[in-house]
Amino acid sequence: LHVRADNPSAIQMYADLGFTERARRTTWRAPKDGGTISAPPLRTGHAMHLPIITKRHARFWPQQIEWLNQNHPEDISWYRTIKWKNLKPGLWNMFYQAFFEFDLRQWAVQKNGQLQAVLAWMPSNRNAPLWLACGPNADPESISKLLRRARQNLGYRKNLNLEYPAGKQEEAIRAAGFIAVRTLVWMYMKNAT
Repeated sequence: LHVRADNPSAIQMYADLGFTERARRTTWRAPKDGGTISAPPLRTGHAMHLPIITKRHARFWPQQIEWLNQNHPEDISWYRTIKWKNLKPGLWNMFYQAFFEFDLRQWAVQKNGQLQAVLAWMPSNRNAPLWLACGPNADPESISKLLRRARQNLGYRKNLNLEYPAGKQEEAIRAAGFIAVRTLVWMYMKNAT
């Protein structure tokens, strides 16, 4: 089950029933009116040290799937609107996307020649979620720039949102113009024997 983090009495009630916390996840939403997307701050120094946005290359896939599995663990993934295999590069997925006419967009950001994050977007019937894949030491400026690029490209979409582990990359996500909607505590109870 999941319960809002701002409802401590419910969290305590579930804990008293034997549930334990598995994860905390924050849902972020871009303003529906498109909001103002500020340009990334200019930095002095060699351009090599600045974050660079590219398309998601096939060579990034092994790192992307590793980060996706870390940031979106399998045991709390039942609610996902996407299967990771749909993000995998390859001829089969390219034909599948063309045949079923669904829109998939992916971007990557690198800094100092190192992959910092990959961002995927594929609309569903209910919303337009973004799926951020990055490691624990990803550069916040790179994350923010990547999210701003997605907002610029997809700003006309309603309900552009991002769900991510609570407490991680919060400043970068806010700097990209996203607003925290809620944080949910994911709890579980082991089967009694």
